[in-house]
Amino acid sequence: MKKKLLFSTIISILLVINSYVFAFSLAENTDYTEAYKKYIGASDVEKSLYTVIPNKYVYKESKKNTNPIRTMNLLGASNDKKYSLKDEIPNSVIIKDQKNLNICWGFATLSSLATNLGLKNKSKKYDFSVRHMDYASVKDTTEGNNTNPYGLNRAPGSMATWGVATNYLTNGLGAIYESEMPLNYDTSLCSLADLINYSNKTEVYDLRYYSEPTTQAERDSMITDLKSNIKLHGAVCAQISGANLTKSTNEYYNPETGAIYYPTTGDLDHAVAIIGWDDDYSSSNFNSSHRPSQNGAWIIQNSWGTNVGDNGLMYISYYDANIYKGLIQITNAADKEADNYSKKYDNIYMHDRQGLGTSLKYETGNQVYLGNKFRASNKDEEINMISIVALDSCKCTVYVNNESSELNNAKFNSPVTLKSGNTTEEIDSGFHMLEFAEPIKINSENGDFSVIVHLEDTASSSEIPFFIEKYTTETSLYNNVDISNKCYIYVGNFDFLEEDWINLGTEYHADNTLRAYTMNSEQGTGNAQLTGITISTPPTKTNYYVGDDFSKEGMLVLATYSDGSYGFVENYIISYGSNLQKGQTSVTITYGNFTAIQPITVNEVPSDPGNSNTIPDPDTKVATNSNLSNLNCTVEQISNNNIKVKVNNFTQNKTNDSMEYSFYVSNTKLQNMSDAGFIKISNPIINSNNMEFNIYSTSLDNLSELDLAKTTYLYLKEVATNGSDSSVAISNPMDFVFSNPSGSGEPGANNNNNGSGNNSSGSGVSNRNYAYSLEDDTVAKDPIPQTGVKSIIILISLVSVIGTIILVRYVVLRKQIDGK
Repeated sequence: MKKKLLFSTIISILLVINSYVFAFSLAENTDYTEAYKKYIGASDVEKSLYTVIPNKYVYKESKKNTNPIRTMNLLGASNDKKYSLKDEIPNSVIIKDQKNLNICWGFATLSSLATNLGLKNKSKKYDFSVRHMDYASVKDTTEGNNTNPYGLNRAPGSMATWGVATNYLTNGLGAIYESEMPLNYDTSLCSLADLINYSNKTEVYDLRYYSEPTTQAERDSMITDLKSNIKLHGAVCAQISGANLTKSTNEYYNPETGAIYYPTTGDLDHAVAIIGWDDDYSSSNFNSSHRPSQNGAWIIQNSWGTNVGDNGLMYISYYDANIYKGLIQITNAADKEADNYSKKYDNIYMHDRQGLGTSLKYETGNQVYLGNKFRASNKDEEINMISIVALDSCKCTVYVNNESSELNNAKFNSPVTLKSGNTTEEIDSGFHMLEFAEPIKINSENGDFSVIVHLEDTASSSEIPFFIEKYTTETSLYNNVDISNKCYIYVGNFDFLEEDWINLGTEYHADNTLRAYTMNSEQGTGNAQLTGITISTPPTKTNYYVGDDFSKEGMLVLATYSDGSYGFVENYIISYGSNLQKGQTSVTITYGNFTAIQPITVNEVPSDPGNSNTIPDPDTKVATNSNLSNLNCTVEQISNNNIKVKVNNFTQNKTNDSMEYSFYVSNTKLQNMSDAGFIKISNPIINSNNMEFNIYSTSLDNLSELDLAKTTYLYLKEVATNGSDSSVAISNPMDFVFSNPSGSGEPGANNNNNGSGNNSSGSGVSNRNYAYSLEDDTVAKDPIPQTGVKSIIILISLVSVIGTIILVRYVVLRKQIDGK
């Protein structure tokens, strides 16, 4: 009997075509959360009160068999009456202030990442740049429209979703350190080079979406589950209600204690990170208008500065009606700079560069095949991993065609054996990477290959939803998604032919979330890995008219490898090279997982161009520096390792193509500036007559020699570039003049925030005084204790006792679980 396909998307249209039924009714056929339904039905004014878009979907998890070890861990966590990551890993729980920016979603997600890594390396400080996450998710840059291939239709500093944040952490762009792109509150566009010229410092392998509890028993079970996972994996990201402190009255929040309790379903207007719990947190700490009937609260890392709540922390009742909606958590990530880091992949191949946006659902069965076609940058690569984003818990089986991109079952051999030793692996709802037991070498001459994933929903026997990246023409985040037409879906037995697959691009204007990962092999000498690309020779033609296509003729792209070898490559990808637009200044060249920028000039089409093949060269350009001879500066100490600098009497010369700035701080006036180790200023804020930037202790090579208590000089260096010409200028030595003299209290403590849902009352000025120094607090200040033989004997004895206790506890719990 012929089966029917029933797919649900966000468009409110109902199509019935022969025996295939496509359902688009949101109310009847899409499992949106009540919070998201309320959001999309809200007015523009009501939507402006949100700082994070509520989670769309109801996630489902399978009911797995009880594992006694897991049960022991869960019960062990629940026996802790109070726990906080702030106490466990204070280096990685850093309170920041979003002020007027609606990027709480970024702070919360990066907290989950920082604490996950912090638990693995407690001595290191993990502090990641939310500004880079924000800008890397924006489509527009200063180099013309739609030049960021990873960007969405959103402005810097605006609200987004968990999907936007987690895609940034998994698409190869992030995260980077705070010191590389520090937080500031300017939302002007930046260049594409400022986004991609950083090396990501982390990799995220697994990320979990929690299902919302619907009964008291499910909520109690989730409380125990969350406690265990916070101790094991770090902070959990949450969306909450009642956090908008700009309201004249807030009956759900107690500003004296920082406690929130919302008894009924409310607007999810803020994103935070759950970093711990306190079972004995008194219900009397909550606003007297609404108090829970029982004690107990989650400890929250907020992003409203240290003058709100309990030194930046807040507390939300276990019994809050909204705290368990749309929870996510990074459960496995890696620090690429750690000593024990082992590279898992060199290249990511994906068609969903902007990340998940909606879902499709097959409703007459719980199994589906997703297939993607890829082309590797080099045929000498080995496929060793895939990733998928699941909406429900699923059984996942992987197949690979390493000889071509065909989706014909004759091209696929047995299922891939995974690192676990199985060919099928069960995954919970969320983002997951599946490693292969052995890599599969690409055998096609041009690098083509294809991957299929068979998904079986373990939470339902009658349907299976799956995430997609969908283009929409509505005013939404995803109205600029570039559809690949290389993503497919198939429902049936494993006897498919190429023509049996449904093209998601042509049928739904969508890509799926299936990605492939490869390691480079046999490049250079031995098993050298690709480390970067450069455009060693620019193309013959760099001047164009509007509407022309970029020509790569004459351009040489050089690839470098980890063993020091190099070679020219041709199988690179050119982005934004078609139909060049007015104001466009570059095209993007991508090879493997690396990117380079080729500058171009796009001219208006002349009224009588004559020979269309001849483009007139622009006038010769001359680089001209700004006047840096009469500058002075004021500085403000923000924290022990951060000073904010404001350079006055600065007027930038804007006749150049680009300007780059760096600084140098010294206790002496330098006669030979070639001796100075200037440090690049990544994102200076430049106004009509001043420049602002931050100096961090971790960036200073001469930190040990610098004493801000003595006379200190600041030098500013400007590199101006105009066409092929460049010019360098160095400022006069500027005296450091502190704008917050000693004894005036902590600068910037009085934060009157607006527009972000947080406005603290009172002066907020502390009594802390600064000695005006830059202190690197990322390293230990005390000598490391030495361990002798006696200490080792004591340690062995202690471990033996603890092991015995754990064994006895395990046996007792095993008997309890078995009912004996």
